[in-house]
Amino acid sequence: MNIITINANSFLKGFSLSDYYNNGGFSPKSLGFEIDRGDYLGSLLPGRSLLDKSTNLSGNVVASVKYYKAGSGFVYYLITDSGKVFLTNNTDPINPTHTLLDTITGKTFSTRSSIYSYKNGIYISSDNDIYYDDSTFSIKDKTWWTTTKGKSALVTGVPHKIFEFDGKMYVTNGNKLVSWDGTTANESAFTLPTGWIITDVICDSENIYISATYQTNSQDYNSITKIYVWNSFTTITWQKEINIFTPPITAMVKANDSIYFFSGGNMYLLNGFYDSVVWLRKCSSPTFNQVIYYNGIIYFLEAYGLGAYNTRFKTFSHPILTSNNLYSINVALSDYFDLFSDSAKMYRCIYSTATTPTFYSNWEDLQNGKVRKIIICFNGALPTNSQYTLDLFDETNTSVYHRVISRTTDGAVNTVTLQNISHPSPINLAQLALTFNSATNLGIRFIKIFYEPSEIYASK
Repeated sequence: MNIITINANSFLKGFSLSDYYNNGGFSPKSLGFEIDRGDYLGSLLPGRSLLDKSTNLSGNVVASVKYYKAGSGFVYYLITDSGKVFLTNNTDPINPTHTLLDTITGKTFSTRSSIYSYKNGIYISSDNDIYYDDSTFSIKDKTWWTTTKGKSALVTGVPHKIFEFDGKMYVTNGNKLVSWDGTTANESAFTLPTGWIITDVICDSENIYISATYQTNSQDYNSITKIYVWNSFTTITWQKEINIFTPPITAMVKANDSIYFFSGGNMYLLNGFYDSVVWLRKCSSPTFNQVIYYNGIIYFLEAYGLGAYNTRFKTFSHPILTSNNLYSINVALSDYFDLFSDSAKMYRCIYSTATTPTFYSNWEDLQNGKVRKIIICFNGALPTNSQYTLDLFDETNTSVYHRVISRTTDGAVNTVTLQNISHPSPINLAQLALTFNSATNLGIRFIKIFYEPSEIYASK
């Protein structure tokens, strides 16, 4: 009897490239599972709880920043697409509170906007200006850049990311970086040739990495995309430029001394030593407000929730499942995530199990065989109200075996053995689907499928 084993070795391989190319550990249809959670590393766990913490929040949050506020600890400052500025107090990490600080009228905010704390001030970029307050929100300077500093309006329709390097604040602005050092505002701290648009920026201790494209509206491979490396000492001369043969880069992140970027619905790795680009996977193209790097994992907004790339194992998974339209993400206290979505929602994602997703195995070749037994090992004894639905699909996507597993029917056991499995005809290709029907469900240690081939085709 042959055995197919799906265990930690499979889970830690992450998604296969597609449902028809099984180079990973399981099907990419398996949304809403974690494979690399702390002490449960290698166990298949259903995704985290999404706690709705939106009370008193209005407008869709498009950017957020964490800030240490004396007397309050770490707080968020939020900006919404309706120009509302909120303070989120995290004194109680499970029950944050939102306080409206200001409403910025006459300006447009989107995921191309940015909010940043610099020298005890809060700066917010809109479509054509920069807002400033000293963090007490008694100033509320809505046209700080254009009126107070007397500078030209920012270029509309392009990303305005705010970041800091070597003690100076910068803002992306078309083909330029504008800057502020607490004393002097500079409209041309760095300039690329006319026609280039800066889309994102990341920094290390020595350089600024600037992604730019020459055709911002083009999503085909005729666009010209580069990453410029600049040390900030000159205004128009960069130290290096790297040709990136992809559509415009929408977001970059630095992890483990490597640069990862998103472009044209794909994720790539920039091999800095060789200046070569390595394609990793087809996925969404988030903005810089929609990507974070935390504890060895890159999290990014993806279709139906949150995608994840583990830079240690070099694997993809999908830890959080939601149908909401997500706008931005941040890391809260106690290793929680906060997702900001449409309908003015903030969801705090905690470690307790909540989602009810379906796990799909890779398609397996059963050699025109019969499945005789399936064993599933859980992370503990089945709790009260737990329930799983198992289906075995043949090559026509027809469920040929269906079984509900629960504490009620199977008892408080760690391992369930399904025997005397009957399906009408032998199977060439099979896919196992296991739906987690209850938020109390435990994770999976391994699944074993026992089958007998009915025909072995020998070479003649």
